[in-house]
Amino acid sequence: MRLLRTVGLRLLVTKQDVGRQGCYGYTYELALSKSTLNRYENGTLPPLELAEHLDQLYEADGWIDVGLRTLWRPKWDPWEREDSWPQRYHFARWPARFSGLVWIKVVPAATSINEDHSLMLAWGPWNRTVELPTLGPTGVLLTTGKAKDPDGISRTLNFVCDKQTHVLFGAGEDFGGENVLDIHEGWTLARP
Repeated sequence: MRLLRTVGLRLLVTKQDVGRQGCYGYTYELALSKSTLNRYENGTLPPLELAEHLDQLYEADGWIDVGLRTLWRPKWDPWEREDSWPQRYHFARWPARFSGLVWIKVVPAATSINEDHSLMLAWGPWNRTVELPTLGPTGVLLTTGKAKDPDGISRTLNFVCDKQTHVLFGAGEDFGGENVLDIHEGWTLARP
């Protein structure tokens, strides 16, 4: 995070305070202290719920958000989180300049463990359907590739499941014993 910061920590804290007042177009709801930001910059892993806020605060164009989600994946247990509710509709976005392997961790709701799940993915002009037979309690890690967006605009991946699920997304190739399903192939171009 330190490498992405272009101003001093004091200015970041001030920027948050101004943002909470609604000035200058900032809409930050959280305010983190200088010492908290310093700890995060020096190696303390921020809570997952701060990923988007920190990304906006540091004006990181998605890099902090994706990076923190990737670091949290091995420890991520949505059933232990009070703020994590399963849903049918999800979305993910990676930085426009990112090129490489991306993943989507899908964990079923408690009510649909060991049941089949049908997923529909729409990413820019591309669509993909994925059938997941007997999705167990640890879920599955879907992997595919992402190219740089040549126009600098990140495309949103829209994700719809027939049953409620928990979803976490990130990037990288360290899967550490996860149940992995490669979905590189099978994408179709949407008709105009």
